[in-house]
Amino acid sequence: MFKLFKKKEVPNNNNNNNNNNNNNNNTNNTNNNNENKILTPRNGADQTSSTTITNIQTSGEKKLKTKLSKSELTKSDSTTSSLANSPRSEKAEMGIRDIPYDLLGKLLALIHGNRILTKEFMSTTLVCRKWRALARLNGNHINLESFFKKVEASKMRVETIESCINYFTYIYQSLEIIDIGKLCINNRIYSKYSIFLIESMDKITKLSLDMSKVTLSEFEVLASSLKSLKATKDVTIHCMTHHYCNAMISLFESLPELESLKFTEMTFENSNEDHDLFVQYMKKNNTIQKLSITLLPDNTRFLNSIKTIMGSNRSINCLQLTQSIKRPSLTSSPSSNNVHIPPTSSNSSSAAAISTSPSSFSSSQFNSVLQTSYSISKFNYSHDSLKELNLSNMSMNDTDMMELAENVLQNNQSLKSLDISYNKKVSSSTMEQFLRIMCANTDMKLECLNISGLSINDQCIGLVGDYLQSNPYLQEIYINDSVEQYWSDGFRNFSNKLSNRPALKTLYLNRNRIETKCFDDLAHAISNNSSNVRYLGLSGTLNNAQSLHLICNSLGSNTNLVSLDISNCEVCFCPSLTDSLLKNRYLAKLNVNNCKLNQKTLLGMANSNLSILDIGSNNFTSGDTLQEFFECLKSNQSLYVLNLSNTGLKTKECQVLSSLLDLNSKIHSVDISHNKIKSSDIQCIVKCIQCKNLPPSTKFTLKLNDTKIDLLKISNDLLNSQISVD
Repeated sequence: MFKLFKKKEVPNNNNNNNNNNNNNNNTNNTNNNNENKILTPRNGADQTSSTTITNIQTSGEKKLKTKLSKSELTKSDSTTSSLANSPRSEKAEMGIRDIPYDLLGKLLALIHGNRILTKEFMSTTLVCRKWRALARLNGNHINLESFFKKVEASKMRVETIESCINYFTYIYQSLEIIDIGKLCINNRIYSKYSIFLIESMDKITKLSLDMSKVTLSEFEVLASSLKSLKATKDVTIHCMTHHYCNAMISLFESLPELESLKFTEMTFENSNEDHDLFVQYMKKNNTIQKLSITLLPDNTRFLNSIKTIMGSNRSINCLQLTQSIKRPSLTSSPSSNNVHIPPTSSNSSSAAAISTSPSSFSSSQFNSVLQTSYSISKFNYSHDSLKELNLSNMSMNDTDMMELAENVLQNNQSLKSLDISYNKKVSSSTMEQFLRIMCANTDMKLECLNISGLSINDQCIGLVGDYLQSNPYLQEIYINDSVEQYWSDGFRNFSNKLSNRPALKTLYLNRNRIETKCFDDLAHAISNNSSNVRYLGLSGTLNNAQSLHLICNSLGSNTNLVSLDISNCEVCFCPSLTDSLLKNRYLAKLNVNNCKLNQKTLLGMANSNLSILDIGSNNFTSGDTLQEFFECLKSNQSLYVLNLSNTGLKTKECQVLSSLLDLNSKIHSVDISHNKIKSSDIQCIVKCIQCKNLPPSTKFTLKLNDTKIDLLKISNDLLNSQISVD
């Protein structure tokens, strides 16, 4: 079927030096002869996709009987470190070669995520021999869909495709994560290669499937091979519908170690039988610990299904159920179309990026729920193992919310993250009772709370302050888009409770209405550093000059904040902001998108110590404003990322920007999207970037969304692999 590379022998480091010296020439000759040999499998029925690669034993070497695990290959001991003891021909590589494999592997994983075939991955393998060896050992993630897209674009021959697949199975023996897209399933030729690669891998732990535009028969061909992956623990399914329900459940049942199951853009509303089958499977399953479901709009029935699953399944400790509905975009603010909520941690799914605006829930829809095979269930989770719960935008009503509080939260001691945001049918009085029940449970050590898009009135925000005082473990609070009246004394109570809360690091209060006099307490907590908040969001909340002045003036003496978002507020001319930025050496990121900045305020920001600055969607009427700003930035040695989207950039501004990028060695990311610029302007910018002589490991990112630029016209200028164009 396929031609397979012959596996190279592993040197026996235990042999004495004399034997190695005597057999040195023979060994080298043997390796050179064997390295390019190809092993062809037998013809006939015995020919299988899981052909064994024969190992050859030469003088001074021992036979490799089994494939080593990734942990064995990357551990720092005398065996692995010996790979770094090759002759050092360049002085610059001496420091690199002395780094242990396990530490170096972690550092490189931050750059390319151990994803093979990416530009970042291939670039790092060219640094030195040790890094190439480490890439071979640590390359554990392959996106087959991306590979086959390149195959189609380049019209690759079948022989070349076979060689590539053989190379992957020969070199990257530690592959553990595979992304399988629709091309891998609905294309007969690509499906054959995908099956061969899957069956050649020893241990696949994470699997991703894109089911869009895939028929059931096409998936069943691939599923027969996927069932052999007994070590799989994490599965993600995109575009899951009732058509694949039986086949999917059969696949899940064949994976004995399955722990995490994630669905995106899922819908079962048109099939009661398949819906019931899925619920019954989840009720009986005892291995899945993390269940994440993102539904298409109007899949309201799943809320009752989740209640049923929670009442029976004791193994689930992380549960997420949301609907993917986009929130209306803000006026003239391209970069603020969605409400972004940063994740609580690298492995947490309960505080993901949320962009929601709940659709109306008509009486006919409600009646359709009543007519299903399930009656309206009640929240019931008596087991004390639930750690993460996300029920964002699920059209929960007052009854649902109170059942959740009384039957799940009242006595819970394990929950770490709670997201009930954008359930707009819940009244403010119910939210008051809900928060009082939470305050009464002092044993629940909640770390993340998201109650955005709910009816949070002044009493509710005061109760959040009380809960913050009673829970010293709370790290993140999100209260965006409150639909109630202005906050006053309750917000004062909340602001006062921010002091001496060392755990609280993230606070988002975007698009809320707060009385101006109540900002005094928040500003005081910021200025005297009694609050340890590092990430503060006040987008669209500072609604007048006085509140803006209070917050901006408090920044001058603050040493804790590293990120501040005051976008969609009328900053205009604000001397307190520019003065504070000159004093503050700790604030790294500032978002003033769509703030109607004037020339003096903008020029004041050029001399700040910021690393990331977003001035997008500010229409600078004066033609010289941006040019003067770019001239001031030439001497700035702290700024790394600059957002200039929708700022009215034209040819003259682009020329000065090109000069800035040529002289300033620190800036490595610029967003010039949504501007009326020409191809010649981009060519000028790109040429100046190429003249920067960037370090080999540094990449410059240039964003050109909606600029109506034909990239084919400037393709020759984009050949530099260090320039990434989005």
